[in-house]
Amino acid sequence: MKLSALLKGIKPVRWNVARDTEILHLTADSRDVKRGSAFIAVRGTKSDGHQFLAQARVNGAAACIVETVPEGELARSVPWVLAPSSHEAMIHAARNFFGDPASQMTVVGVTGTNGKTTFTYLMEGVLESAGMPTGVVGTVNYRARRKIWPSKNTTPGAVDLQRMLSEILKIGAKHCVMEVSSHALDQKRADGIEFDIVVFTNLTQDHLDYHADMEMYGNAKRRLFTELLESSRKKRKAAVVNVDSAFGAALARQLHGRVVRYGWETGDVRVLQSRGDENGTQAVVSTPEGPVEVHSALVGRHNLYNILAAVAAGWAMGLGREDMKRGIARVRTVPGRMERVDHAGRSVWVDYAHTPDALKHVLLVTKSITPGHVTCVFGCGGDRDRGKRPQMGKIASTLADRVIITSDNPRSEDPLRIIEEIKRGIEARPEIEILPLPDRRQAIVEAVRGCGPGDGILLAGKGHEDYQIIRDKKLPFSDVAVAREALKAHAS
Repeated sequence: MKLSALLKGIKPVRWNVARDTEILHLTADSRDVKRGSAFIAVRGTKSDGHQFLAQARVNGAAACIVETVPEGELARSVPWVLAPSSHEAMIHAARNFFGDPASQMTVVGVTGTNGKTTFTYLMEGVLESAGMPTGVVGTVNYRARRKIWPSKNTTPGAVDLQRMLSEILKIGAKHCVMEVSSHALDQKRADGIEFDIVVFTNLTQDHLDYHADMEMYGNAKRRLFTELLESSRKKRKAAVVNVDSAFGAALARQLHGRVVRYGWETGDVRVLQSRGDENGTQAVVSTPEGPVEVHSALVGRHNLYNILAAVAAGWAMGLGREDMKRGIARVRTVPGRMERVDHAGRSVWVDYAHTPDALKHVLLVTKSITPGHVTCVFGCGGDRDRGKRPQMGKIASTLADRVIITSDNPRSEDPLRIIEEIKRGIEARPEIEILPLPDRRQAIVEAVRGCGPGDGILLAGKGHEDYQIIRDKKLPFSDVAVAREALKAHAS
């Protein structure tokens, strides 16, 4: 691609490189620069790409898009293009370089504190059941047509996102479901994507180490609807909103285009009948086209909300009720989302719940399907929102019969300090046991050791993750694998 084509939609102020320069590769990471690359120097939250122009030149950059002209010798030796905003230039350049794949696909985006990952699995099932090959970009992985790529972020950066959509399109999937995180929305990673459907699940406390307060957190989520969807040129675009959420109800009133509302008792899509147990959920869901019978292996009221979101999005897309029924039924499990580990009559549930609201919901579900006592094993991530730690301690001590407080991903923090902050919210009751065990493996083994027939264990916080971050090390660790080992050892 010629540099002039790469810069379509960008109004360069000045440049010292020929417009017909051939661009073979695009990146915003100086470590990824190779001969023929266009390097976009973006100012991020932790580093400034302008500091790595010399490295980009040495690695063979054919052009560097900047918003500040290099100084001294670099101004002469680096091939640069000065743009008003390198971040805005990145959005246009990425879309141009990869051929604007979203304009050739049906793109469904979902945002919300909880439920995003499960929604993508359900929506993937519904679309595939309708004969529509689908790619997914999300927390667990990126995938399409049996090909799987590792997930670096819930929502990749602007260049990687366009590259990923291009890869999905190339292998024959013309539909994509993607998680759109609040970080991504605040950092405009998904800007430039032509969305067809955007979905809001809920808004509860999380990420306040990044967002200043809940208002700013909500404003980041709102961008998906009021800016990205509204700027989309797709003809049948629609917003799908959970109106049982106060934020969602207000958002639905604010939007001008087509809005599909869902809720337990109100909305275009709602629950007519429901029942559930440890084996799954059965329900009848009302839609404007008639009822949809739901038979799902997923457990809990929160998952029925995720099912409502998938049905509402499917209806907004004009999909048939039988496709929705089959698609929801085909999702047997979602990695790390109330994932069940069984052995010798004992059950452990592994869930990604790492917010107060999510922990409350999965504990209520675990209690409802457990005839005996419930043990909750959880911790809180280091270098993250500290305000939720005592809240989660209070929820665990209120709803569980036994609480083992352990490490999540402590990162640079002292695990014992994190545990102490969790313990500040604990409500002491004579019938409840509180046990601090910083070693997560030891905590899981202890939970299984104290589990009798009919009892249940919830391992919360890490879900699908197959690692644990301690200081600057990323160590192999899987709640599912450790739970399976502990169950087998306890049964022998």
